[in-house]
Amino acid sequence: MSQYNSISLPEIRAMAETGDNVEPSTPQLQLVASEFARHFSQLGYYEQTPVQISSKADPTVRLIGAPISVLKPYIAQERTLVGGGVYLIQDCIRTHNVYNLSETKLDPEYGSFFKGMCALSRYDRLGAVACNAVSYFTDYLGVSPEDIEANVSSSNADLVDVIRDIEIGNINIDSKKLSYYQHTYGMDGVRGYNLNLAIKNPHNDSFKDVGNIIAIENKTGPIAVEFAIGDTTTYGQLLGLNHILESYGINLEKYCSEPRFSRRLLDTVMTSTVLYAEGLRPAGTDNRARLLRSYMKGIFLYKQLSDVSYEGVQDIIKLVADKLSISEGLSVDEMIIWLQHYEQWLAEPITVSKEDAAIINALHVARKTN
Repeated sequence: MSQYNSISLPEIRAMAETGDNVEPSTPQLQLVASEFARHFSQLGYYEQTPVQISSKADPTVRLIGAPISVLKPYIAQERTLVGGGVYLIQDCIRTHNVYNLSETKLDPEYGSFFKGMCALSRYDRLGAVACNAVSYFTDYLGVSPEDIEANVSSSNADLVDVIRDIEIGNINIDSKKLSYYQHTYGMDGVRGYNLNLAIKNPHNDSFKDVGNIIAIENKTGPIAVEFAIGDTTTYGQLLGLNHILESYGINLEKYCSEPRFSRRLLDTVMTSTVLYAEGLRPAGTDNRARLLRSYMKGIFLYKQLSDVSYEGVQDIIKLVADKLSISEGLSVDEMIIWLQHYEQWLAEPITVSKEDAAIINALHVARKTN
């Protein structure tokens, strides 16, 4: 257990700023979300109930990749935002990594699984939401105002005016392409435009975007404002970690000596474990099952490249389940059996998909290299 588990996030930030190499841990990571909930509940925002990632709460996506998917009824004005608004802590999976699993030289910047945190309010509370967002960083995470930057487009005058009224280190205007400040929601006539909030790495002068303040509008004009942020991105920058996946405090060095492969293995195991625990299975025929199947194939690929035994994979799955407090719905043996069957099938495949061919090629190249 990490010696830092009982220390507050502002204390952790202060230690990182003094040059301490702070050991990340899952309990500390969980504080990022619980402090978000405490902050916004105290401000009069009402808590919303999360859903399963594999639910069909938002029919426009295969898996829930952001909390706003669950909150779309408020954007569609089927529900009314009252009081301060609503907030949600939602398990999410961004599926970007699944599309380059066989590109073994890549080391993706982000992990697939994370907790998305979102506060949604009426547009007339834009200024209040911006203040609430910045105070979350300063009061609950211990980030100094001068260590916060905003990136915003001059075409979004309301966002520029709002952020100029808040004490932060710097405001970068038009430093990104216009598309950087634009959002789509898969809803007819609904779009968003945003400013990004970045915090400083405590070990150097680099800033990294960790959250968005998004003005949402329909055909009649602005209707809502959203503050959206991810737990691992925020925690990683708060401590100045080398990679976001270090946020969980899971070390796979005993199984894999190549960090690039180790992170890929952890990412595929974690994503697959979460989806298995929700009841999803790779043998299914819908798009959600296909995504899980791809992540499972990723486990096999990086298990082979790292020369990890099936017993080792079983240990890693159990370690991930323990760190994420997954105790129901998961069958580790079933996951291992699927991987073993895939290995057998891959030896003499009857038909080969593009994905399977890429995995076969990656393994072939690795064997030739070694």
